Amino acid sequence: SLGTAPAGPPDARLPEPAPAGPIPAALAEREAALHGPKRQRFVETEVLDDRNTVQPGDRVLVIVEDDVEFAGVLMAMARERGYRVLLAQSAAEAYPLVDRVLPNGILLDIRLPDRSGWTVLDMLKQSPRTRHVPVYVVSVVNDLPRGLRLGARAVIQKPAGKEAFERLLLDVETFRQRPRRLLLVVPDQKERERLEGLLGGPDVELVSVATGAAGLPGLSKGGFAAAVIDPRLTDMTALQLIARLRTDPAQANLPVVVWAPPSVSYRTIADLRAAADIVHDEEDAELRLLDRVNLYLHRDESTLDVTRRDALNRWRAHDPTLAGHRVLVVDDDVRNIFALTTVLEQHGMIVIHAENGREALDLLETERVDLVLMDVMMPVMDGYQATRAIRQVARLAHLPVLCLTAKAMRGDREACLAAGASDYVAKPVEIPHLLSLLRVWLVT
Repeated sequence: SLGTAPAGPPDARLPEPAPAGPIPAALAEREAALHGPKRQRFVETEVLDDRNTVQPGDRVLVIVEDDVEFAGVLMAMARERGYRVLLAQSAAEAYPLVDRVLPNGILLDIRLPDRSGWTVLDMLKQSPRTRHVPVYVVSVVNDLPRGLRLGARAVIQKPAGKEAFERLLLDVETFRQRPRRLLLVVPDQKERERLEGLLGGPDVELVSVATGAAGLPGLSKGGFAAAVIDPRLTDMTALQLIARLRTDPAQANLPVVVWAPPSVSYRTIADLRAAADIVHDEEDAELRLLDRVNLYLHRDESTLDVTRRDALNRWRAHDPTLAGHRVLVVDDDVRNIFALTTVLEQHGMIVIHAENGREALDLLETERVDLVLMDVMMPVMDGYQATRAIRQVARLAHLPVLCLTAKAMRGDREACLAAGASDYVAKPVEIPHLLSLLRVWLVT
């Protein structure tokens, strides 16, 4: 193969403080290194797509892309294969368009003018209504692991040849007709039967075996959409099985979930983490496992029985993926600190705070932090200076830093990325967007 609705009301916002001080000049080289070469934007350019001619029963493709020239090439190829094509040129336009038409597939760019395409992917996969629609990331940003963990069907890096897009469109055409084949490798019979009841259904072709060797013949039937492996195998290690499964070029990016009971050693889990998604057998573990498997199968959850569907919806309402993560909020306005802390703690996150960049750097020397929310305009040391200083510390080189900027200020995004920020959030902060970015940078 090719490699609960958003939390909070759509207009939920945090207050916007008055901007202060000049913005440092952006460093174009840093931005290009992090996010690929800059290109001309075509925001709000009128493009004649097919939104006014779509009829019930049509095959529909949504392209989320602000480079109109490139989008036009994709549209022409898709129309040749009988698709009606709808174009969204921004993240803000993409989600409501997909939610309205429920297309056969989505081609998604990451470098959108208003916000990261990763947040579009996350919000689509958070909603039970759109979760099953296959999303193909097509971007200069080549982050295959992040794309697959967020639920993308495949990640294609630009520039790519015509053949790659022909294969992509063929995959969209055949996707709904192919069975969702799930490999379940669990040595203990009772545990295996329990997981079969949890994960199976009429829409899933389940291959359930006790050993790694017993699962390998299933590759000859067209491969698997995902695999669940208990690492307590007797005939081979879980890493060896994953490697064998991925020897098939069509399954090089096979999503694998490791079902990790308490008896499995920390070292084993650490070795597997780079190759698989880990679900520990603890509180809410079954729902977490079902959630991940459904994501990787691109499963339409309306096919689930009411008991499982309602349990998933109740579990997701609390956004459990964020619980336990430690966030450093850096802001000199106590009102913003209070507002952000309230939102984050409602989702089970642990919040510490600093009032300027200097305090933040001091805290990072002693505190374990999973992500930083960094205001830009602060006294003593502003957000740009603090972010640059963070990137100069080797152990913090990959620490996610999200800058908080004033929406009215031009060049904010470029200046934040140039300073080394992972991403940025414009003020006034939209709560669903903030939570989506947190999931993008913490969970993947």
